[in-house]
Amino acid sequence: MKISIIIPTLGRKKALSQCLNALNQQLVLPFEVIVVLNNKNNPQIIQEKYSFPISWIDAQKQKGQSRAKNIGAQNARGDLLAFIDDDCKVKNDFIEKIKSFYKSQENWQKIILVGNIIFTHHYPKSFSPKQYKQNILKDRILNLPLLILESFFKKSAGGTIFPWGRCVIQYNTKIPQYGQNAKPIACDWGGAGNLMIPRKLFLHSSGFDNHLMHGCHFEEPELCLRLKNLGAQIYFSAKVIVDHPEISTQAQNFYHLRANEMYFGLKNCAFHSPISFVLFCIYHIWQTFIYILLSFWKIEYFKRIQGKIKGVRHFLIINFFGKARQGNKK
Repeated sequence: MKISIIIPTLGRKKALSQCLNALNQQLVLPFEVIVVLNNKNNPQIIQEKYSFPISWIDAQKQKGQSRAKNIGAQNARGDLLAFIDDDCKVKNDFIEKIKSFYKSQENWQKIILVGNIIFTHHYPKSFSPKQYKQNILKDRILNLPLLILESFFKKSAGGTIFPWGRCVIQYNTKIPQYGQNAKPIACDWGGAGNLMIPRKLFLHSSGFDNHLMHGCHFEEPELCLRLKNLGAQIYFSAKVIVDHPEISTQAQNFYHLRANEMYFGLKNCAFHSPISFVLFCIYHIWQTFIYILLSFWKIEYFKRIQGKIKGVRHFLIINFFGKARQGNKK
């Protein structure tokens, strides 16, 4: 099995160099590594020599995470695509564990593997224990009407996509039954910092949705949900490990997060069934109400509401006005 590693980069030369060095120390080397340069301030091509073939693709005119990953996949020649971020560092048995997992699967071309991400604290603004507890409390308040329902749908590890469009992910490495010796667990999606997809399956699905707005939000759940609808199975494995720095979140990121969440929910969940539509409306109406209240405390919360409005407009333009324009041209 040939594994192609795909790394989109926004210009973090030091982090990218560390990422590539970690891949160079693998017990089993990748078939190829494809680095997609996706920023006008990209670093120069790193001139170090590696023990694997490496391709550098200039995608400055194709902005966005989804487009960068799609370009990398289209240029890959391996049987399996492994997506990681440019600031990730893989363990030295990363490729070995991936191959071991897929060799144990009879119908491996229909199986997606979600690897384990261990968040480190390389950034000085990482969440303190107090901030972490505050975020948990905010999350529960924002999802209060549907908290009881969540327990029926939530996966024990990996990502969960709820019927109303909310997406969460967890990595239970500290719990014995989900540790590194545990068997793979079925889940709904996984982050692109450690996500493996058979190339033919990826290309058949047309890849990541290029209509998602800039930011690293919802391209993975959206793709994984479409792949599941094509008959794919998704598993989380704690054995396939990547170290990833914990990044502090800013208000502008929340704007894109809420915009993409609204677009994702309208496209994939809201109109799936009458019950899904009702749950979708409850979820977003309640969140909007809470954000209005919080806006009196901090104006930055108003950006969340603006993001939701942007997501609705984006969905309508793409699915109705965009199609109408295409029809008029014909």
